[in-house]
Amino acid sequence: NKGRRYYYKKDNRYYVTVSRITHYTSDNHTGFDNMRTWIILLSIVLLVVVISLLKRIRAIFAGCFSVKSIILLIIFTVSILLMIYKYAAYKNSPNYILSIKAHQGPVMSLKQNPDGTFLASSGMDGYIKIWQVPEGKLIKVLPRQKYVYLGMAFSQDGKYFAIGGVNIKIYETKTWELIKTLYLNKKHEAKIGKLKVKGNYFRFDTNFYAISFTPDSKKIAGIYYNKVKFWDIKTGKIFKTISGAKNDVKNICFVRNSNKLVAMDTSGTVYSGIKKLTKMKPKVSSYYYYKLNDGRDIDSEQTFFVWKSYNNSITFYAKYPKTTRKKYIGHKNSISVVFISYNGKYVYSASYDETIKIWKAFELE
Repeated sequence: NKGRRYYYKKDNRYYVTVSRITHYTSDNHTGFDNMRTWIILLSIVLLVVVISLLKRIRAIFAGCFSVKSIILLIIFTVSILLMIYKYAAYKNSPNYILSIKAHQGPVMSLKQNPDGTFLASSGMDGYIKIWQVPEGKLIKVLPRQKYVYLGMAFSQDGKYFAIGGVNIKIYETKTWELIKTLYLNKKHEAKIGKLKVKGNYFRFDTNFYAISFTPDSKKIAGIYYNKVKFWDIKTGKIFKTISGAKNDVKNICFVRNSNKLVAMDTSGTVYSGIKKLTKMKPKVSSYYYYKLNDGRDIDSEQTFFVWKSYNNSITFYAKYPKTTRKKYIGHKNSISVVFISYNGKYVYSASYDETIKIWKAFELE
């Protein structure tokens, strides 16, 4: 269609840019909220009924209201009901705390620092923003990028922050200044220098969808298809590449205070290793499956889970001390990321509706 640009397809999802607004579609996802759809359908039915009964309405309200006034009144009433529904979806949702209008476009990635005081968000508008939580205060906006950076990571000591996309950029968290840029190779670096971006359109030329610092913060790992590459931050050179995953690697992380690397591929299989990626046992890998999947998470004590649902909501589930299943309702579009804070008190979510939402975790009796 005229004025529409298509970027790429990944994981059965299409990313489509129309003017300055980015829309999301999927082959297996309806993309709209069921409740809102029913309200719109009922409104249409109501208008059809009113039009079919125009003569009776005119006779009943003769001398009081014109037919046009009655129709306008009905439309106004339906609009008010829709506004009340949207407002109630936020305020009446259990344990809702705060909603942040984070980006001009979908929020693609979200990470928290080790002590849980900051959130970093990456949006389709090319900005990386740092937020103080749970207050939701914006404390830093990094220089606008020419590409969308999906990979983000904090070092385990909290001193460094990195973003991964066409390259890997590392910042000091004290001053938020760029201290190092890592590239895949010299040819790739030359290629990036030649690429041009027009206007407000941003490329998805992304190599590193996920990155992670080593526990000593001196090295960083980044996924590249079905491999994991390691850079020495001081020299800026790749010193090791490990493989073993059957499919493209989706996410990686180092176990806290450990040299153990865990990775998950696009099929959901979890691997571990330093010299080679080897498949983990199902019982052991189930925990990391939740931690590595951006749409699912489990608290550190493994007492409750959260995961994103296809109706723009988040499901909270706990089996002990008793079975509990509840919903977080409030997002208007598909949820891109959801996870639990390190202290287990909050649930953070980001969405294609351009917002970040902060929820209080349900208290287990």
